[in-house]
Amino acid sequence: MLHSYRVNMAGDGSVQKFSFQYLSSRTFPSLELKDFQDRLQKWGMENRIHAQAFCFDQQFKPYVAEKFALDFFQSDEIMRSVKLAGSAGTISYGLGARASAVEIESIPCSTISMTMFDKLSEKGVLQEGGYIRKCLEEYVENVCLADQLRNVLVNEDYEKYDIYSEEEREEFLFRLFSHLCIGGAVCQYEDMVGPYLTHTKHLYKDLISVQKEPGSSDLHVVSQIYKIKALDSEQEVFFPDDKDHLNSFAYLVIDPVKRNVILLHHKFSGGLW
Repeated sequence: MLHSYRVNMAGDGSVQKFSFQYLSSRTFPSLELKDFQDRLQKWGMENRIHAQAFCFDQQFKPYVAEKFALDFFQSDEIMRSVKLAGSAGTISYGLGARASAVEIESIPCSTISMTMFDKLSEKGVLQEGGYIRKCLEEYVENVCLADQLRNVLVNEDYEKYDIYSEEEREEFLFRLFSHLCIGGAVCQYEDMVGPYLTHTKHLYKDLISVQKEPGSSDLHVVSQIYKIKALDSEQEVFFPDDKDHLNSFAYLVIDPVKRNVILLHHKFSGGLW
């Protein structure tokens, strides 16, 4: 079951404030290598989707997740280090506002294979060879739904929408796949599903941490994922975007073992020209 929280600045002071340090040497090949960047440019996400890693100084447990998130967005290090989509497709740095509150939602992350996407072929969303079946265009939140794949991902009234359960849709891997398929405001869609699956797999591997189960070779995910929104002093959302959109998002990907956290975020529109 998912939980949402709104956390205000006032606290009982029982937990020491988390501090953070930017790990500028940490790389994310799925966002930085040329072949991947070329795809992101085609999908309207270049310089609009960002991942940055930070270390933190205390033990993390889920019951302090709300405080962790608030401390993160009130940190001077985060204030000056966060990458944002600038004007004319450039990158700018710095949040520009200190959060007075946050909203967080715990996101399931247990999948270690891509098998959940086999349904796309099994249920006829894809043709032989991975071609995405086309359909009549319609728009949802300025997203063009011109094929069965995007209808399955976005359109709750579509006849094949229910091939994925709500539990499957909540999984972090499914969310990443959906975000990449939807893309940015100026997006050239793929005719084949392969590039989306490949990019999703590499991005997922860049973000999550896994460990072997004790006494076994089986792997399990140790990362804990939270969808996040930061609110200003007027209690208005300003990050990841002050305009609500299904593909403007931000996640904290927390590795409690290494005491690292990755901020992954994307802004759907604005700053294009």
